[in-house]
Amino acid sequence: MREPSERRGQTSGAVLLGAALCFTLGCDRESQTTPAADPSAWLAPADGSGLPPLPEEPPEPEPAPTAKVDDDIKVGPVRKVRPKDLPPLPPAPTAREKDPKANSVEALLASYGFPSQPGLTALCAGRVYEGSGGHLTWDAFTSSESPEALIKRFQERLSERGFGKEPGGGSWKLPAGSRTPDRVLSVLPLSAAGPHKTCDAKPPEGAVTVVVASRRY
Repeated sequence: MREPSERRGQTSGAVLLGAALCFTLGCDRESQTTPAADPSAWLAPADGSGLPPLPEEPPEPEPAPTAKVDDDIKVGPVRKVRPKDLPPLPPAPTAREKDPKANSVEALLASYGFPSQPGLTALCAGRVYEGSGGHLTWDAFTSSESPEALIKRFQERLSERGFGKEPGGGSWKLPAGSRTPDRVLSVLPLSAAGPHKTCDAKPPEGAVTVVVASRRY
């Protein structure tokens, strides 16, 4: 019959031991329940819990409005329009009509405002575009006469106004004294540099002189 009394003695001893520990450590019955054990602490606001607030997510950018597509709009080819104050373009030398009268040496030199001379043979022609938007049209002719002899013949028709000597020959640049002449007639050795060097046709046998007439548009 001593077993219940022994259990009571053990229980009372444990209670006394716990009370002694609480008295020594300063335990408080009300503080035994920590805020973490309280489920309501998890629902408290961040400012009340002592934790820093979570960063707010940046707002999503609004989608850019899509352009309305009109199926009725048709895009045509771009046309380049020349200003009205520019002179009309002459046909390219390669697009000339095969007319013996229009393509004769006399007619070709007359289109540049220069006279012709006997013994000239048409070699080739071309067009050179300039950075300013204009272009030059030129025709080259060959002759078996020396440059000095041809220059004397041209001087009889053109005089010396606008004439200037060059290595092995010379050129008329009109209007005289202009830095950018509209018309030029050059009489040079066939070996001299010039646009005639780009010709596909070869000079005839015995040719020693080249005559190049050009006009700026």
